[in-house]
Amino acid sequence: MSNNQPDTILLNCDQAVGHADHWACFTNDISSDVPKWLNEHIDNATIPTPLDDNDNAKSPYILLSGNAPIHINQTIEINDDGKPKRFVNAFPCVNSPYGQWVQIESIYQCDDKAEAILRLKMDDGTILYAFDQFYAINAPFYQKNQRYRINLSAFAYDVKPSNRSEVIVVDQPEAIRYHRAFNDILAKNNNVAPPDLEAQIAKWQPDPADLPLQPIEINVGNMCAYLFGDTIGQQDEAWCQGQVVGKQVATFKGVEFTLLDVVILRESLDNPVAVRIAVNSNNIGKVEVNDYIQANIWLQGTIFKENQN
Repeated sequence: MSNNQPDTILLNCDQAVGHADHWACFTNDISSDVPKWLNEHIDNATIPTPLDDNDNAKSPYILLSGNAPIHINQTIEINDDGKPKRFVNAFPCVNSPYGQWVQIESIYQCDDKAEAILRLKMDDGTILYAFDQFYAINAPFYQKNQRYRINLSAFAYDVKPSNRSEVIVVDQPEAIRYHRAFNDILAKNNNVAPPDLEAQIAKWQPDPADLPLQPIEINVGNMCAYLFGDTIGQQDEAWCQGQVVGKQVATFKGVEFTLLDVVILRESLDNPVAVRIAVNSNNIGKVEVNDYIQANIWLQGTIFKENQN
């Protein structure tokens, strides 16, 4: 490995818990259905291009993937002559059109399974953890301090409407002033944060007619939020709340999934974090575009060579 690669934290087999819970989003008969699906997948699988496709920079693995909204990835270890050596692992995937520019701060990796969780830092400093769909083929080429375009998707175990009656009251004078200044400055800039936002907030003064500033009620049910898992090796298992901005349906082997395009973070107002979330249609009630939802998700990321320019 290059000395310029991101830090790697090795996981043991107990920490890399596997994909049983993920396959359970599809079927209650994993031992029968999944091997059948893997065999069928070989006939129509695609082979994605690694970040470096030079003949002298090959990964010891081949990845069988797909272009459908929901598909399978299978990792196969190969010999030096390119022939299959052993089956390594397989997991379900969601394709997503929604991407972010990030740096890979560190990699949580299990050698035995050729898979990893990436700790990602966005340009605004926000931290995300995502399971790397293409780790088997991209791992040798990741570099420190390199910006990558990563597409974000997820499987949700359940989806429910957010609690829109839940509010918090902001009554500390400095917090009230900050909130009022923030909203006032955004309103004067067409809801786009200016580069010197913090400096403007520091200088902001309220209209004397508005004094004293009154406490503010914030509807928590209309917020976007993302909390990654706090167990090492499971940081990609997250909780989120966000606004639905798109909805469609897809099927996999006769199983219907609802695909929700959800904004889960708005820290950067001109670059919100959107994720395409797939949930088994049996595990979701009535959800429409513009609704706010809560979900427990398995967050995935895909770094396509074609998206890096």
